[in-house]
Amino acid sequence: MYFKENLINSILIWFLFLIFIFSQLFTHRYGVFDITFIFLLGYAILFGYPKYNFVFPKGYISLLSIIFLILIYAIVLQLLHNQSDLYLIGRIVRVMSTLILMPLIILSFNPSVRTFLKITSFCILIHSISIFLQISYEELIPIFASYTNLSDLNYIFDTSTVLIDGEWTTLIGSENLKYKMEGGTYGRLIEDRSFGIARSYDKAALFLCFNIIINYYLYVTGNKKNLIYLLLIFISFLSGIYTGRTFMIVGTLLSIFVTTQIVLKNKNFIHTSIIFLAAVFSFIYIVLAFYPILEATIRYGFSDIIDPKISINEAGIDGRGFAVGSFREIISFFKFPDSIFELLFGGSMIRSAHSDSGIIKLIFSTGLIGLFLHLFFYIKLTSIFLSYINKNEFKSLILPLLLIMFIFDFKDMNILSRNVTELFLILLLVLIFNNNKRNLAYLKNKS
Repeated sequence: MYFKENLINSILIWFLFLIFIFSQLFTHRYGVFDITFIFLLGYAILFGYPKYNFVFPKGYISLLSIIFLILIYAIVLQLLHNQSDLYLIGRIVRVMSTLILMPLIILSFNPSVRTFLKITSFCILIHSISIFLQISYEELIPIFASYTNLSDLNYIFDTSTVLIDGEWTTLIGSENLKYKMEGGTYGRLIEDRSFGIARSYDKAALFLCFNIIINYYLYVTGNKKNLIYLLLIFISFLSGIYTGRTFMIVGTLLSIFVTTQIVLKNKNFIHTSIIFLAAVFSFIYIVLAFYPILEATIRYGFSDIIDPKISINEAGIDGRGFAVGSFREIISFFKFPDSIFELLFGGSMIRSAHSDSGIIKLIFSTGLIGLFLHLFFYIKLTSIFLSYINKNEFKSLILPLLLIMFIFDFKDMNILSRNVTELFLILLLVLIFNNNKRNLAYLKNKS
């Protein structure tokens, strides 16, 4: 009975931790209601009273100090420019609150690094399954779009009255969504592209790249080379293809690099054979399923030449679009402010800055000084990671995660962004507490 009660309690605890990790990676903000932060605050109140005090390491305190400095700088900028960018201020306040509250929660559960990574991978697997569901059952897209709050529209209850075959017809919910997507006019939703449970197509792709890196790390560092990690890499890659051309380029190169590393280091013939077969299958699948759109996208991307057999509109190719514009058009977004003052101190509202790129958005809203302050936060974060993990583990886990995040930041806003920042802070705290446990065990054995 005692064993059974302990088992039930253990399952309950890890289920609660799973819910918490999922909430930090894949919940969103709806108007003034920030569900990610509500879960953080709720868990901090329920579990945030450990039996012994947590002493913040010096490096962690410096992270708090940098965020506080960024906040002060952002407030001064608002006064200087006589504007009120609540989105910019809110992002910084959210990260500062997370830095303060998160240690209480992680210390209460105190997972190992591998346990945390496995739970994170499971959460991202749910994201992959959501992508496959959206591709297979288009009528589910309104539900997922409402959950992720992909735009300000409510996809479930949105209606349109349109002229079809000479008769005015009212379309509701998924029928209306499908009609608008086919015409390439439904906000940020595009037919044959999926976002899973992420806030945007690029965020969807980024988390799948994270999962490829995480499972690569779990595979190469495990005592037993578990085939499930290879399977999860394969699933992440296949689902990522449906998020768009950013993953098609970055995700494919990452997958090739990761699988090549595994093959070179692997002595397991069966696993190597499975990787080879998966690579061949993936290549055949992509060519058969996506060749027309890939060929037209690449041609349009590099030359601006439109294939007359395929209609390219703002939603993409034939309404299915992996291309929103040519690379020339995309590169045009990477421009800088005209005046030296704006280049140094910004002046635009961050959400209306002149680019999709997070780095360019920060330059337009906070200037080069603000950008350097934000980057300094990540430089300090990297140095703290190096203090709690050996160099080989840093190269195979932390460094790839950071590099992928910044690569995607050229196309999306990831610096201090929701869900992405929480992932890095949780991982940092898990490493800190695991290091503390090892030190305590060493001191006990020594005494």
